[in-house]
Amino acid sequence: QKHSSKIVDDLESGDMVIRDLGYFSTTVFRQIIQKEAYFLSRLRSNVNIYEENGEVLVPIAIGIDELLRKKKRKNINTIDINVRLSNKEQLPVRLVAIRVPEKIANERRRKAKKDRSKSANHSKSYYERLDWVIFITNVPKEIWKPKSLFTVYSYRWRIEIIFKSW
Repeated sequence: QKHSSKIVDDLESGDMVIRDLGYFSTTVFRQIIQKEAYFLSRLRSNVNIYEENGEVLVPIAIGIDELLRKKKRKNINTIDINVRLSNKEQLPVRLVAIRVPEKIANERRRKAKKDRSKSANHSKSYYERLDWVIFITNVPKEIWKPKSLFTVYSYRWRIEIIFKSW
């Protein structure tokens, strides 16, 4: 994570930066925005999320986990809202959550139960979040629909596989 800001000096207006959770930094995301470039990242679970209520920023009243539960109960598979991240940065971003198929969610839960260390007991909300892939970005809705974010983010993994094979 300490190297996450090294890319900023090389960015030009309109560039796209795709980040995995190891490089998640709201400070660097702000620098990317200031360079008039774009970013796409998965949401780190321990980041505070705020919604705008007039000129006041308030924590999402029901919390992200409850928001996901409500949408799942209503059989809504996509969430696309503007929020602010981090009480320090108050970074304006677009939060997009896409519900994954039940088969994939079950496989994620199975792996999480199998691969955890004895000291890590995942919470109920952790397992519920495995039903979703949650992104943050500054790419406007008019440019990328939610499904496009999922497609573009998958390219990050392809690039990583190429580096691993080298």
